[in-house]
Amino acid sequence: VVSGGVACNDFLAKSMSTVCKEMGYRFVRPPRRLCMDNGIMIAWNGVERLKANVGVLTDREEIEKQEFQARAALGIDWIENVREEDIQCKTVRSRDLYPELF
Repeated sequence: VVSGGVACNDFLAKSMSTVCKEMGYRFVRPPRRLCMDNGIMIAWNGVERLKANVGVLTDREEIEKQEFQARAALGIDWIENVREEDIQCKTVRSRDLYPELF
């Protein structure tokens, strides 16, 4: 199952569907009208906060005083775990997705 902006992308959806089919899985995505990019959701949250005057700085001097730094790692690296398990996958060629392009 995929959703969000990735599910809106027909090329990625077809790619994932092809890989799932080759691997014996069923690919499912919601209707495109229900899939939105996360950026839109973040922006919408900002608009609602601005309208409610909750947690939003509007004074330029206050904004310029803010210090920003990365505080969170982006997940856990599983490369070595996968390598140690010697997990093998069947290769699916991208030309099988859109043969008319090749």
